[in-house]
Amino acid sequence: MNFKRLALVVFAASMVWSFSAGAVEAPSEDEGYSAILFDFIVFGDTRFATPGEHLPDAFKRILEEAGLIRPDFLIHTGDLVLIYGSDQKAEQEEYDKVDKFVSHLDHRGYFVPGNHDYSSPQALGNFRKLTNQNWDYFAYDYKGAGFIILNSELPGQIGRITGAQKEWLEQELEKRKNYPEVFVFLHRPLFTPQKTYCDSSGKCDPQANFYASDKDRMDLINLFVKYKVSAVFSGHQNLYYRNDYQGVPFITVGGSGASFSAPVDRGGFFHYMIVSVTKKDINFNLMEPFQFSVQIKYYNKGGRTYGEALLNNLHGEVKRGTIPLNGIKFTMPKGKYKIRAESVMSTKTLMEAGESVLTISDYGENEEDAQEKLKAVIVRFLKPVIYKEEPNPDNPDMVDLWVRLEAPGTFPVRLTVSTTTAPE
Repeated sequence: MNFKRLALVVFAASMVWSFSAGAVEAPSEDEGYSAILFDFIVFGDTRFATPGEHLPDAFKRILEEAGLIRPDFLIHTGDLVLIYGSDQKAEQEEYDKVDKFVSHLDHRGYFVPGNHDYSSPQALGNFRKLTNQNWDYFAYDYKGAGFIILNSELPGQIGRITGAQKEWLEQELEKRKNYPEVFVFLHRPLFTPQKTYCDSSGKCDPQANFYASDKDRMDLINLFVKYKVSAVFSGHQNLYYRNDYQGVPFITVGGSGASFSAPVDRGGFFHYMIVSVTKKDINFNLMEPFQFSVQIKYYNKGGRTYGEALLNNLHGEVKRGTIPLNGIKFTMPKGKYKIRAESVMSTKTLMEAGESVLTISDYGENEEDAQEKLKAVIVRFLKPVIYKEEPNPDNPDMVDLWVRLEAPGTFPVRLTVSTTTAPE
């Protein structure tokens, strides 16, 4: 992946989204979508870099972008806070800051215990209160898929999944052995990009292995391979890393706010991941925050009201170049509506710039044919749907319209909602 270091200003502050809202139904293929059955966001290690700081901007931005994507739920891979229990007042202050941003997630957010989260009795109490999770490890099912949350931070078992927890894990995997998808989450990764981190001065931190022994580690890895789990997610190391072992992706998603454990070219950049389960496969879309924005404005023309959103999405490397957005909201007068989406950039300009939904080579060598085929792909993606209409809480004459759209990467899109007739 080509890691761009670009930033866009977010214009979504007025968009409010809570995990307690109803789940979005999967779009159909005849609507021009990719038959996404459900999707979720994975992110982690959003903790403060040093005590007393504000919440990391990347953490807050990821939550804002999640409001536009509006997935079925979020899963956090651990380490909400920094303090290790040595300063109870500072620890409480950190949790209070985090609580302002994540308490509204309710049951639609799930949290993996991190070593910072379990660092003291007070930290554990705050973690459980904030997350509303009063158990050390758990499992749940969603739309036919299984989700297993493990705890690598249990007292006396740090860095291991053993004893009663491992017996429980085997039972949960056996229950779900015929599920089409099973996802596993734990804080400490089973595969790491390097065993020792060294800074520019040559000083090294010998993090040789996070697990008690290679045998314990391989026993756990082989268990996941045996049951052919769909993916194993972790955090702890503040970087992005993926290693596919015997068909199982082991993915570290630990760069959502904390100071990085590695340079940019070895995964040290801010990120989160959208996991989309479709009828055919699973898409693991690595995202960098600050790479897309939505700007909304309203105007009247010819007696009609128009809501216009300009979408910029720079994630060209995302599979098929799109982000599934379900959280674009227009506040409009009551009535009937038309909706349309269009590319702000012409197909010819798009191809001359060398950027498109898919590369030119995907459409053959003839440029004219390639342009026509590319236009067809753009039209197929740019088919927005108003999937929910709600009363506006502040004005009885207005309604809130929720729009679903797959936002193509690398070129801007204009999305317009308008009333169909002028008022009499």
